[in-house]
Amino acid sequence: MEMIKVERSSNVARIGYDSTTQELVVEFGLKSDSVSRYRYKKVPGQIAADLFVAESKGKFLRANVIPIYQCEKIDDAGNVIEWSDPTSGETCT
Repeated sequence: MEMIKVERSSNVARIGYDSTTQELVVEFGLKSDSVSRYRYKKVPGQIAADLFVAESKGKFLRANVIPIYQCEKIDDAGNVIEWSDPTSGETCT
């Protein structure tokens, strides 16, 4: 998945979307030693497209992604570190 660098964001560093798997990957943190990566599952393409053009990526994520979609915190290789399911009241980040 191609990760796109986010310009002018105080918290979101890069985002990527795989339309085949409907997975959205978001890297939070602007310093390489403090980056956290999250993979959101079953995110519709329109939500991902709206995120890519949103003026504030962080606000969009907090309103339209984080509280809705299942999430996995992942390492550099894509291995799952932890996961959450918002339907049970848990959210990532």
